[in-house]
Amino acid sequence: MSLSLVDLARSLLADGLTSSALVAASLAIGHANNTSNSSNAGERPGGSDDKTEALIVFGDILMESLEPRRATEYYEHALQRIRSLLRDIPGAQMKEPPAMSEYEVELCLKYGKAAVAAQDYDRACSALESIPKIARSVAVLRLLATAYEARGETR
Repeated sequence: MSLSLVDLARSLLADGLTSSALVAASLAIGHANNTSNSSNAGERPGGSDDKTEALIVFGDILMESLEPRRATEYYEHALQRIRSLLRDIPGAQMKEPPAMSEYEVELCLKYGKAAVAAQDYDRACSALESIPKIARSVAVLRLLATAYEARGETR
């Protein structure tokens, strides 16, 4: 069994080799840009594909490297891509948008954490408020409270 570039990047990150993980994630994004793999969108959790996975792991590496502002950009692109892929799946033309998957909720939380770390509280609130109230965990609520407090709001 061969290791994908995304899996390699995750493994390198877990081993603390952030520079090497960054290279592997960059290669994964480049490879995904050169191949058309949106057809595998239904095979992964939350409708993701290879490029989405590469964007997320790149964001994770940037967070580990203490670059939250750059990480928010990658998480935002990944979220947009997931939503676009879910919209393009045959038979997904519904009157109401599909319920947010756990995968998408986790990505919104990562995005919110990166935005709070970058002191971009408006983006953090936007990402976290997009999570349906029923799906908001204690971690989401705490992060929302932190962002609201930093913006001077009381709710």
